[in-house]
Amino acid sequence: MDRSGEEEIGFRRLASFVCEFEPLSQEDLQAIDA
Repeated sequence: MDRSGEEEIGFRRLASFVCEFEPLSQEDLQAIDA
Protein backbone atom coordinates (compact mmCIF):
# COMPACT_ATOMS: atom_id res chain seq x y z
CA MET A 1 0.00 0.00 0.00
CA ASP A 2 1.18 3.50 -0.79
CA ARG A 3 2.63 5.08 2.33
CA SER A 4 1.39 8.56 1.47
CA GLY A 5 -2.14 7.18 1.02
CA GLU A 6 -1.88 5.40 4.36
CA GLU A 7 -0.82 8.63 6.07
CA GLU A 8 -3.70 10.51 4.42
CA ILE A 9 -6.21 7.96 5.75
CA GLY A 10 -4.74 8.31 9.22
CA PHE A 11 -4.97 12.09 8.99
CA ARG A 12 -8.59 11.95 7.82
CA ARG A 13 -9.47 9.63 10.71
CA LEU A 14 -7.76 11.99 13.14
CA ALA A 15 -9.52 15.01 11.62
CA SER A 16 -12.94 13.33 11.87
CA PHE A 17 -12.18 12.32 15.47
CA VAL A 18 -11.25 15.89 16.42
CA CYS A 19 -14.27 17.23 14.54
CA GLU A 20 -16.59 15.31 16.87
CA PHE A 21 -15.37 17.43 19.78
CA GLU A 22 -14.51 20.73 18.10
CA PRO A 23 -16.30 21.53 14.81
CA LEU A 24 -13.91 22.96 12.25
CA SER A 25 -14.42 26.42 10.84
CA GLN A 26 -14.65 26.90 7.07
CA GLU A 27 -11.09 28.26 7.07
CA ASP A 28 -9.82 25.12 8.77
CA LEU A 29 -11.54 22.90 6.21
CA GLN A 30 -9.98 24.86 3.36
CA ALA A 31 -6.55 24.57 4.97
CA ILE A 32 -6.94 20.79 5.18
CA ASP A 33 -7.96 20.58 1.51
CA ALA A 34 -4.99 22.70 0.41
